[in-house]
Amino acid sequence: MLSTGIGVRGFIEAAEALGRAEALVEALAASRVYARGPQAHGAAVTAGIAVHWSSPSGVSDEILAELGRSGIAGVRVAVQLDGARHQPLAERLRALGADVVAIPWHTRTKTGRVEILDGLAPAGWVEIHPADARRYQVHGGDLVRLVSERGAIDRIRVRVTRTVREGEVFVPFHFDEQCANRLTINEFDPISRSRTTSSAQSGWRRRPDAERATGGYG
Repeated sequence: MLSTGIGVRGFIEAAEALGRAEALVEALAASRVYARGPQAHGAAVTAGIAVHWSSPSGVSDEILAELGRSGIAGVRVAVQLDGARHQPLAERLRALGADVVAIPWHTRTKTGRVEILDGLAPAGWVEIHPADARRYQVHGGDLVRLVSERGAIDRIRVRVTRTVREGEVFVPFHFDEQCANRLTINEFDPISRSRTTSSAQSGWRRRPDAERATGGYG
């Protein structure tokens, strides 16, 4: 069960670093993959993971109802945790009789305090598809400047990966000075106060200023 888009990306990137991304996707292809909402679903599809069922709105009750209808007593269910203090989804799956394997995925509120994990990801990054990297002569490890109508992120390091679609870039929101929210639309749903969207049109320039080619993403 996939809970968040950034968690899916993190799993795939970790598997890529270990040379096991293809094996991970193959293993998931032999399983029934459920996604909690469109962000987790979209990240899975981008990574080449087939999703058996996705909840329309990302509400846990929807996915629990679907699994309850399928009958999961005695079935092993791997659940990607979302970093919240309490994990009612995992607990309710156990109540349905599932053999739950909880897989943690936290923001830097926890991982930032662990030296070895902080060493693996000490700063923010921007993910670029290999085709775009070739097109604009950008390489993994390059420093670029990202710009949108709202703001900019300076000197953010490039990761070339297939976890993003061609023509798009991805930036996590866990790093203060290199937070994706500096670029995204500053609008909120009037009822839930949730951000209406986590995307924005943006462009980039390689840093430090050099004679390398520049390009943009829209």
